[in-house]
Amino acid sequence: MSTAVTGDEDVVRTYLTSVPLGRIGGAEEVAHLVRFLVSPAGSYVTGQVIGVDGGWGSTARSIFES
Repeated sequence: MSTAVTGDEDVVRTYLTSVPLGRIGGAEEVAHLVRFLVSPAGSYVTGQVIGVDGGWGSTARSIFES
């Protein structure tokens, strides 16, 4: 998510306050996980949901709650 996607700096700023790492991740960070999962090292990983979200999914607070 970035202002280029949302067009609203306030939305991005609010989102970033709820991300423990405090930043938007890059495509290369997702690519590292994908590379691991398709490699022999990831061959025993099955049926998992792996969040690549800077810790956002593990926080109790949601920017969508009012």
